[in-house]
Amino acid sequence: MMGRSNLSCVHFFLMMLLVFVLQCSKAYTPEGWPVDKPKNHGLQLSLLKDAADKIGNIKERHSFVIIKNGNLIFEEYYTHDHKKMSTIWSVTKTFSSLVVGYAVTKKYFTVEDSVRRWVPRPYFRIAKGAQVKHLLSMTANYSPSGSRFRYSNLLTINTLSQVLEKATGVNSCEFSRKFYTEQLGIKNITIPCVLNRLQLGFGIKATAREVAKIGWIILNNGKWKGKRIISASYIKQMITPSFPQANTGYGYLIWLNNNLSNQTNGYKWRRVEESGYGKMIKDAPASLILATGWRGNLIYILPESKTVIVTLGFTHLLKGKKIFDTIHTARAVWSIMKEAL
Repeated sequence: MMGRSNLSCVHFFLMMLLVFVLQCSKAYTPEGWPVDKPKNHGLQLSLLKDAADKIGNIKERHSFVIIKNGNLIFEEYYTHDHKKMSTIWSVTKTFSSLVVGYAVTKKYFTVEDSVRRWVPRPYFRIAKGAQVKHLLSMTANYSPSGSRFRYSNLLTINTLSQVLEKATGVNSCEFSRKFYTEQLGIKNITIPCVLNRLQLGFGIKATAREVAKIGWIILNNGKWKGKRIISASYIKQMITPSFPQANTGYGYLIWLNNNLSNQTNGYKWRRVEESGYGKMIKDAPASLILATGWRGNLIYILPESKTVIVTLGFTHLLKGKKIFDTIHTARAVWSIMKEAL
């Protein structure tokens, strides 16, 4: 007759075996996402389909993908299939922030390092006291550094490429390529390089499923597939406004929907076309983290519900009006899908 301790061991073994069988029985996409049903994560398929149809009615949407609890639970493609690679424009910046974060985690340099430690003669608009964190937060162009926000697509942000090369001793294009392919398993990606130097501001082409990995590693506090890729401290800094007096809505090359700005403290969130108090997307959670790219390329990161949503496209019209800043598309998509989430 088995004793209680032996029965406990058997029970534990059977439970572990069940977990193993359930994991093995899951289907996986070629990109490594486990596939599951929305209902297993508290969502209704009918509501998601309805939201997807309405999002598809917005001009020139390519894809709509939802990751919840690390599972691919829904996807819709409007022009091609899941293999479609889209130019994600300034969502590239958020990819680039993780490349920098990986280098920082590997202790090649710190965000507190002076820019001029690594690049003695940087772009002339970079202030003398600027540190790496000022490049990441778009506050490097005015003195004192951190006092004002100035959005950059080119020379200021691309100074980070020079920092990467000097600090790591590796070509910045090669360093980023290895990060994406070896650390995140991203295969379907085109990395923008000009004169053999990484362009951090825009230009990546990738599939929606691969783009979702960027959102998930941020949501998962720097881990991918259980492995620590980027330090938790860097991710925390990334999703916190380092210089709220300059821009409450910006972290390290990523947008934040917080409530830190108000008329009392005088702080504002600032984008290219507009600025304001309170949240950028009024009816979205204050915890929402957002990567945005021209023509409506978007990653929504919802920490409280463990959800990442990606929608890519080339939208330039909303309700018949031309738009430039993609925050308008971000608001429109959110208003459609919020009830389904």
